[in-house]
Amino acid sequence: MTAAPGQRVVDPPSRHPRTSGEGGACIEVATEPTAIHIRDSKTPHIPHLTVTPFTWTAFLVQVFH
Repeated sequence: MTAAPGQRVVDPPSRHPRTSGEGGACIEVATEPTAIHIRDSKTPHIPHLTVTPFTWTAFLVQVFH
């Protein structure tokens, strides 16, 4: 993936649960070359969110800044 001018690419985890640290909210992230799939690990039966790698990178940059 190539970053837009003035942006950097953040490598997402290949598939890794993330938790709030208090045993609460937890998501799982699965990556593919053209898609990032995100779901709530406590309710895997509901639909998941799919975004592009560029959108995921932009999200992570905003979260960690």
